[in-house]
Amino acid sequence: MVQFTKYKDKKTGLQKWKWKGCIGVDTITSKQKNTGKTGFATKRDAIKDFEKRRYEFQNMQNAIINKSLTLEELLVLYKQNQEVRVRENTLQRNQTMIKSYLNKRILNKNIKVNELKVVDCQRIFDSLCNYYSDPITHYKLINAIFNFAERNELIQSNPFKKIDKTFKDKREKRERNFTLEELQKFMLESKNEDNEQWFVLFTLLARTGMRQGEARALTWNDIDFNSCLVNVTKTITRTKANKEILGDRPKNQTSIRSIVIDDYTIQVLKEWKERQKLIFSILHVDYKNDNEQLIFTNLRSNGILSSGSIRDSMQRICKRANLPYITPHGLRHTYTSLMLESGVSLVDTSKILGHSDTKITMQVYDKINQARLKDASDKVANYLGDF
Repeated sequence: MVQFTKYKDKKTGLQKWKWKGCIGVDTITSKQKNTGKTGFATKRDAIKDFEKRRYEFQNMQNAIINKSLTLEELLVLYKQNQEVRVRENTLQRNQTMIKSYLNKRILNKNIKVNELKVVDCQRIFDSLCNYYSDPITHYKLINAIFNFAERNELIQSNPFKKIDKTFKDKREKRERNFTLEELQKFMLESKNEDNEQWFVLFTLLARTGMRQGEARALTWNDIDFNSCLVNVTKTITRTKANKEILGDRPKNQTSIRSIVIDDYTIQVLKEWKERQKLIFSILHVDYKNDNEQLIFTNLRSNGILSSGSIRDSMQRICKRANLPYITPHGLRHTYTSLMLESGVSLVDTSKILGHSDTKITMQVYDKINQARLKDASDKVANYLGDF
């Protein structure tokens, strides 16, 4: 059943039409597919759109039944599946990656997925190697799509599981993180930034290993000054319109945690709280209560601090201090390395970082060590010269 309704557009004040109803039965879930759309000038336009959506949906269901699904249709089903299972920014990132594969003709949207052979999948992986410095990340997404197809019996088996995933690493720049001496030099130089909150933010990131999105989402109520704890319960996320908002939960369940912070960091935060109030007073910006006031903000508007501004600040500091540039996430990796090297157990380090598994923590540490070993090898080679 479908309903066509007239309504008044709040922005324009004009009379518009919308429809809402069932466009068919989903073959995979055996449930009715209810949807709708607004913004039509006439009822006739709304009816035409409904008929079009119902026709397209039915064609897709027939393709599923007949095992003749195209890749384009599979991608639609995968997106619908992910919309209720992953965070909005993860969904947006994956859709951007898929669009890139289609634009570069790495994937052919018209190919029938049940006709895709292992040799075809190998060519796709080799194309990923040609276009991207980290093809495995992109392979994992495509493989996940075909795993979804296999689980729902849209294909007999996932051919991507059988390909050869070895490739020649063309990356010249390896992931780089700070040594203890470099971190100390970076923090000293960060005090010379015009905006003094950068020093506070980088102090917190460097001494807790928090993700930058978690730090940007902190309000003053999340800091327990008496118990010396920072409570991580949320993060910054993105909407479909690519706008950053305050999310209601962090990356995963294990990311919800309380981190003990040292006396030095507590003192830095206390001083910043008073300075922030003073700066807002000078700028005539409203200071909110502790439940709502973000610790790190765009000072002019008291809005969410952008991730781009953090990267810009880090680049300025690294350049002035003559340090190799690392990303904000690199501070988290640096913290991981320094924690383990100082004797903190793998289990405790993993809990502090909010990792779901100690294997993730160890993978990060191994990755850092490989980069350091490569640097050491290059220095020896340069010193010895050719002989």
